[in-house]
Amino acid sequence: MTRLTTLQHWFSTPLRRELPWLGLEALLLVVLLHANAPELWFWFFLLLLLLLWRGINCWWQAAQGSAPAADGHS
Repeated sequence: MTRLTTLQHWFSTPLRRELPWLGLEALLLVVLLHANAPELWFWFFLLLLLLLWRGINCWWQAAQGSAPAADGHS
């Protein structure tokens, strides 16, 4: 596999969908680390809310994907 093919394969994986979320979470973490005391709780709450939303979303998608078909056939 050439390097270009490897990069194309990597960008076609499910990780590509997660890159914007990971970037946003990293940005919020950097802001949280540089925040002053009064705004620290706001950014911390925002980061926790984002992580909670992503966790629930991933759990919901996994539950929907593993549910049996309604007609009884797999």
